[in-house]
Amino acid sequence: MKTFTTAICLLLCLGTVATQAQQQKISPNPLFANYPSSISISADQLAVAMNSKEGQSISFNCSGKFIFTGTVISNLKKYDNLQTVMVKSSAFNNAIFQLTMVTEKKSSSFKGRIIHPGATDGYELKFSEGSYGFQKFEMSRILETCDQH
Repeated sequence: MKTFTTAICLLLCLGTVATQAQQQKISPNPLFANYPSSISISADQLAVAMNSKEGQSISFNCSGKFIFTGTVISNLKKYDNLQTVMVKSSAFNNAIFQLTMVTEKKSSSFKGRIIHPGATDGYELKFSEGSYGFQKFEMSRILETCDQH
């Protein structure tokens, strides 16, 4: 009987510890707090990334204000008109730059984001007034909180 009581107490303690560990939330921080909210980048730099190989180091120098350097972890051309490159940067806590090129009627356009799941901010690649640029955004605007109780 003493062994049974000890086992029940041990299970209750382990259950309590596991529940407490799951309820602790990690407070995310902004990753790009020291960088401007808007940063320009040339279409030529984006196009060069499309020729990169997996494992290759690549650097995007964005108007001298922001340099994103990382390693190509994927370069996938799914269709003739759709290609996506993923670059992981150790300089930004392993943030990922996802860059997609869409080709339609001999003209190409780019879409992309720089995100990190543990950060509260990121950058979205946008085209405006004839040029590309990164626009900072808050992760809470695009990701919903998933709380399970």
